[in-house]
Amino acid sequence: MGKTGIFNLIKYSALCILLFLSFLTGCKSPNEPAPASSEYFPLAVGNKWYYHTNGISDTSSINVVREVTGQKSIDNKTYYEVVSTQLASGIKDTAFLRMSDKILFAHMGKGENIIADFSLNLNDKAYWEKDLKVSKKNGDIMAFESIPQLIDNGYGVTYQKGVGMTYSFLNGFAYEYTKLVKSEIK
Repeated sequence: MGKTGIFNLIKYSALCILLFLSFLTGCKSPNEPAPASSEYFPLAVGNKWYYHTNGISDTSSINVVREVTGQKSIDNKTYYEVVSTQLASGIKDTAFLRMSDKILFAHMGKGENIIADFSLNLNDKAYWEKDLKVSKKNGDIMAFESIPQLIDNGYGVTYQKGVGMTYSFLNGFAYEYTKLVKSEIK
């Protein structure tokens, strides 16, 4: 066997080993506990969500990235720091979120607010916001929508277990939406 044949054999063997190792790392034992990402809004440092929103002048397919960048203790509770970055302008916004008993909380500087209660059932009204109800809850999808008050006025948000927020909209003077393009959940 010449040098070229040996080189090709080494290259082929290395490729087979890499494919086998990637297959092994992708397999999970059936006895492993369910990942933390079985929640409707998985919070772990390093999680990223890539969104397209029509409310930003950047019309690329991905124009907002949200990433869990760390943890912070506020009022003796641990919150995850979630940084949203508008890619075109570089503008950043930071939120502090935590999950407790299927409730998503956000700390807004003057205490915390409920963002979503994932224990509610279909058509339940949100006790933290009078004009919000559960509009969809089946399988891994849960959505909240405002109860219509006026024509062309409303808002809503959809979550998927293991993924997070997949869609939100605001229908007022103009229709604005945010749609998940892809996510990286740890």
